This record gives sequence, structure tokens and C-alpha cells, in this order.
Amino acid sequence: KKRDELIERAYQKAHELYSDQRMFQKTIDIYESLTRTPKKVLVIKHGALGDIIKALGAFQVIRKLFPKAELTLLTTPAYQKLCADFEVFDRFIVDKRSKDPTEYWTLMKQLGLLEFDLIIDLQNSNRTRWYRYIQQIGAPTRWWYQTKEEKNTQHVFEGFARLLRLEDANDLSPSVSF
Repeated sequence: KKRDELIERAYQKAHELYSDQRMFQKTIDIYESLTRTPKKVLVIKHGALGDIIKALGAFQVIRKLFPKAELTLLTTPAYQKLCADFEVFDRFIVDKRSKDPTEYWTLMKQLGLLEFDLIIDLQNSNRTRWYRYIQQIGAPTRWWYQTKEEKNTQHVFEGFARLLRLEDANDLSPSVSF
């Protein structure tokens, strides 16, 4: 009897979560998010200087893809000036990468309040996965990022090209004129 009740509850829960109507609505939501032009885009990139240099072409491609969007770069203090001189981003959020939980929580709260339409994670670290998770709460957001397996088997330009839906990684060569 108890087993039958458990099976019935599981069936009801599965029916509730995966009903035709709910799955139809989720499909429509995904389609709409893919066709909507984002107004606020968060680009995440920190790391070493070489990582930033490698991302300069991707930054330009992102600006071309979303010319009217407000682009915000989440980066470390050391690279904010360099990226500002590159004139791609409208705003910057500085991640001190502090181990202090209150500073980390403050940054997470700030990210959650900004309600970006799109997050492009060019870093793909454990830390940046948390940023994406916080943004997921309540915001109509979509994610573009590499899986760990892709990150470990692809050259960074191939990963960026796939991430930005480019045909050729050569499109990521930056035009540098500071």
C-alpha cells in the first residue's frame, strides 16, 4: 500500500513537472529568449594578462553582435583600465576575487540586482558558474558557455568561436588600436 502511494505521488509529480502544456510553454520560452535582442549583457572575463589579450577579439565580436546593448564586463581590478581603453564596454564591475564571504556576497547581490538579459562567460571557472547561478534567479537570462570537457579539449579560440556561434575562429583576431 505504501509503495503504491509512493508510486502514485511520483507519477503525479512527474505529470505536473512534465505535462504537455508545461513542456510547450518551456519550448516557447526558450525560443523567445533566443530570438530576443538583449538590452543588458554581462561578459565575464578575468584571469591572467594573456587570458585578457586572447579575449580582445571576442570582446569586439560581442559588441558587433549586440551593437545597441549595454555591455558590462566583470573583470579584476588589474584589467579594468586595459579593457576600458579598448572601448568595447559601457560599464565595468570589478571582482576582487576576495575570499572574504561578505565581499563575495556583496558582488553576488549586485549581479543579481542588475538583471542581465544575457551572460557570456568567457572564463568558465567554478567562481563564474556561481555568478551565472545567481543571475538565473528571477531573471529572463540565457547562458552561453563551454562545458568543462570542451574547455579542456579545445583551443581557447575554438571555444570562443563556438560560444559566439562563429563559423571560423579566425574571426576572433582583434583590431587593436589604443
